[in-house]
Amino acid sequence: MIQELQLGFYMWAYSNVKSVDYSFTELRKSYPNSELILSSDNGEDMTSLVEKHNVMYYIHGTNSHGPSYFSKDGGGRYGWTVKEARLWLDRLYEACKRMECEYVMLMEEDVLVKERFDFPKVDIIMTPNFRNAISSEGMKWVRDRGGLGNYCYYSAGGGSIIKRSLFIAAYEKHIDSFTKEYERIYEASMNEGAIGWGWNDSIICVLMYTESPNVLQELPVIESGNENDNAPIIHNFKKYYNINLAKETHSL
Repeated sequence: MIQELQLGFYMWAYSNVKSVDYSFTELRKSYPNSELILSSDNGEDMTSLVEKHNVMYYIHGTNSHGPSYFSKDGGGRYGWTVKEARLWLDRLYEACKRMECEYVMLMEEDVLVKERFDFPKVDIIMTPNFRNAISSEGMKWVRDRGGLGNYCYYSAGGGSIIKRSLFIAAYEKHIDSFTKEYERIYEASMNEGAIGWGWNDSIICVLMYTESPNVLQELPVIESGNENDNAPIIHNFKKYYNINLAKETHSL
C-alpha cells in the first residue's frame, strides 16, 4: 500500500472554486494526510479551501500564465509564451521544494481522484493512449544536455505523476537554457506543424527528459469526465465548472 508521504498533490487552478472544492473533498477521503498544495493563477481567491482541506501551502499568483492558446490557424499564439511557461514551471518548482513526498500528482480543476491507487515507481507516469509528438528541435535541446533522446512524445496532462526530486534536479540544471532557447524552439515547432512546444504537459516532459527519466504511460485514468466510471482517476470532470465550456481555452 502507498504510504502517505509517497504521493503528494499539486493543484493549479484559475476560476472553478466549486470544482476544486469537490475534487479536494473526494481526495481527502482516500488521502487524508498527503501533502497538498494549491496554486491559483491570479484567478479566483481560493483561500477558503486552505483550512477546509488541510492545504499545506497556497500560492495566489499576482501574474497569470494564461490559457493554453489554440489559435493555430486563426492567427495569434499557439501555446504559451516563454514568460508564461517559465511562470508555470516556477510555481511548480516552488511547490516541489516545499514538499517532502517522493512523487507529486499534477492536478487540474477537472481532475477527480476517487480512491487510493498503486502506481509504478518510475520517474514520469503519463496518460495512456496519447502519443503527442515533441518537435525535433525540442528533442535536440534534450539530447544536447545529455538527456533522453529516443522517447519524443508527451502525455503528462491532468493526473500525471512525477518524481519530485528529478523535476527539481532538471529545473535547477536546465531552466536558464530552457528559457533562453524557448522561443527559438517554439518557432521551429511551428514550422513543423505546431507540435509539442508550449503546453504544460509538453514542457514538464521536455525539462525532465534532460535527466533521462524512466517513463511509462500507465496512469490509471479515464478521460470521460464521468465520476461513476470505474477508475481511480477521472479527467475532464467539469460537472462543477462555472464557465461557458464552449469558450474554455485551457488545455484538457
